[in-house]
Amino acid sequence: MPRRGRRIAPLALLATVSLAGCPSPGGPLGKSAPIRPDAPPSELFPLAAETSWSYDVLDQQTGARSLLVNRVLRREGPRAVLFDGDDPLAYEDRGDRIVRLPSGATVLQAPLRAGATWDVPGGAARITSVDATVQAVHQSFTPCVVVEETTAETRVLTSYARDVGPVAVEVWARGPAGEQLLSRGVLRGYHRAGAPTP
Repeated sequence: MPRRGRRIAPLALLATVSLAGCPSPGGPLGKSAPIRPDAPPSELFPLAAETSWSYDVLDQQTGARSLLVNRVLRREGPRAVLFDGDDPLAYEDRGDRIVRLPSGATVLQAPLRAGATWDVPGGAARITSVDATVQAVHQSFTPCVVVEETTAETRVLTSYARDVGPVAVEVWARGPAGEQLLSRGVLRGYHRAGAPTP
């Protein structure tokens, strides 16, 4: 799973900041309304300042488990800054798409329809599902939009839940011998901007 300074997936996750006590958004979610194709991508990836996510991550190569965290430090207009310094990371809401910076890769783009595709640096992205069910640490999320980013070296599957953001990320290595799962992270806790801290 990506770490600060070595990001290979849409989530740049920062270690050792514990949000294990953060509440999940609401308790068990059952089947909610379908994802509208014309919904803004920001509906699936809220990026207000102080929003934070914590993930349980399993390194498939070593068996090591980690608690990793992302947090929006601040907003600069449409841009949400997560990391500063020598290893910056930000996401920019451009209305019909959300772009990861500085790479310029679009992580989510309208229309939110299964089969929709777009280019990313060195490869392509595709929405594989708009009604997936994803089991996180404390609850399941339905429906989720699943985006597959593929390059010559990696394949990354990111599942987005409405009003929450990424709830699962799988990173696969690709090579002549086929694919190998490197890591999988699932949502443990989510803190919505403006919500009281437990």
